[in-house]
Parts: sequence; C-alpha cells; structure tokens
Amino acid sequence: MTTVNVIDGVRYGLDLIVYIFVIGLATGFGLLIGIAIGGVDNIVFSLVGALLALGSFLAFYAGMMGILYKVIADGVTVGMNAANESSETRTPRPK
Repeated sequence: MTTVNVIDGVRYGLDLIVYIFVIGLATGFGLLIGIAIGGVDNIVFSLVGALLALGSFLAFYAGMMGILYKVIADGVTVGMNAANESSETRTPRPK
C-alpha cells in the first residue's frame, strides 16, 4: 500500500459514500413514488407506477455498476502509474 496514502484513501472512500447516498436517495424517491402510484385501483396508474419503480431500480443498478467500473478503473490507473514510476522516485517497501 505504498502507492496510495491514507488521506487520499479516506477522501476517495468519502467520495464514494456521497455518490452512493445521492444515487440511493434519487432512485429510492422514484421507487417510492412508483410504488405509491402503482397502489391505486386503476390499471393505467398501476402500469405507470410499475414502470416508474422499474426505471428507478434499473437506474440504481446502473449507478452501482458505474461505481464498480470506477473503482476498478481507478485501481488499474494507480497500479499502472506505480509500475511506470522510475525506481529512484519509488518509496522503498518496509521490511
């Protein structure tokens, strides 16, 4: 873990928590509205509510997959940058 310092790791983790909170809040709100609309005794409202709830769930799933992609891509980038660093600027590993 010599490539990423603690401050950058904590900052990255907090950014991810904020992103997850915003995605969860937005899609959770849409899901609740979809469920509320779908609970009406009308087939049209039920279909619209179901579509809204499904769309909100798919948006949440896409957001989570986006986070997964970002974490993997950032890890690969940090690893590639560390591998391409010259040995003179690299910090020595603790023994």
